[in-house]
Amino acid sequence: MSLNFRPDYYTGSNAIVRGIVNGWSISPILKLRSGLPFTITNGNVDANLDGNTNDRAQLIGDPHIDNPTAEHWFNTAAFVQNKVVSWCCS
Repeated sequence: MSLNFRPDYYTGSNAIVRGIVNGWSISPILKLRSGLPFTITNGNVDANLDGNTNDRAQLIGDPHIDNPTAEHWFNTAAFVQNKVVSWCCS
């Protein structure tokens, strides 16, 4: 939803001031969304060994499906769990 409001505050006789002060418009935009945002995570695994278990899963295919429904609206098979990074010294 967006609104337009055009305040005209100055009504004096000075045309220059009237041209600078008036003529502005205020247009706020309001976005309403339902549902919770989410990220496809890597499960409860710290794959990159940074101390956080909120790593993103690896995308290996097309996450879009032709006919999404409320129960199934993206291709879950397009994501796999990242392997834990192993640091090795030789």
